[in-house]
Amino acid sequence: MNSALLGLVAAVTWGIHDFIGRFASRANGQLITTLGLSLSGLILLSIIGTWRGTVIPSQSYDVVLCAIAGGAYALATLSLFAAYRIGSMSIVSPIAGSYPAIAVCFGFITGSRPGLYAWIAIAFVIAGTLLVSQAGKSHEETGHIEQGQLGRVLVLSIATSMFFAASLIAGQVATPANGELEVTWLARVFAVAIVVPFFAVRSMRGTAPFKWWPALIIMGLLDTVAMLSVFAAGKLTLPELAIVLGGSFGAIVTLLAWLILKEPVTRIQWSGIAMICGGAGVLSAGW
Repeated sequence: MNSALLGLVAAVTWGIHDFIGRFASRANGQLITTLGLSLSGLILLSIIGTWRGTVIPSQSYDVVLCAIAGGAYALATLSLFAAYRIGSMSIVSPIAGSYPAIAVCFGFITGSRPGLYAWIAIAFVIAGTLLVSQAGKSHEETGHIEQGQLGRVLVLSIATSMFFAASLIAGQVATPANGELEVTWLARVFAVAIVVPFFAVRSMRGTAPFKWWPALIIMGLLDTVAMLSVFAAGKLTLPELAIVLGGSFGAIVTLLAWLILKEPVTRIQWSGIAMICGGAGVLSAGW
């Protein structure tokens, strides 16, 4: 197993997860959806951890990293589903999946020196994000984005990207000394702890009828597989590849939205998506 393959596993599972999440968040609200999938993932990891005799990370540094990974994950997921509730998937997903550029910048700050191609790829990701954002105006006009909500959709999508980057980077840093299962479990505990207080905000509360439980459980399983895959790459060479390729989930979601939901995808938007995906691909080779 290598980092690139783990990244592709994450992309596919997150793509399906987000597609289901679009319907779940609109029916139940982003808060109950996030809590439901987080709890189901935590229960699964607890069962596996108990069977394996998993040791929870206890070093202060590792606990802090797991707290960052879990807290940022919770905020990213809340932002993502809030964006899905009012925006189209083919706008939100590519922007939310642009976090590889942030991962490359983090690598630079911590001593990694990307080559010329990597910097060009970062520019492609940023430019592609801008193109997709501009295409959002047509979605607002056709009703795929609620009137007057485009700005909020873009802010939530960008916030999702930033929080996901923080979560995945922190998780990968903590994994070599502890293991992906241990880090993912503790991060998920912190995620649940972050989400629960939001229920004090009455406007964010929602309900989850029993018919939606299977969907939330499936989402939790898919998300857990994706997080385990990306965190596991932290023990391998070029762990950034998993983050970079995992970000291509946006293209999968957009394709599903285009094929199944018939969401409009303009030529400009396809160009932006291609630039994001192409930039992510070049980043994987540009290290």
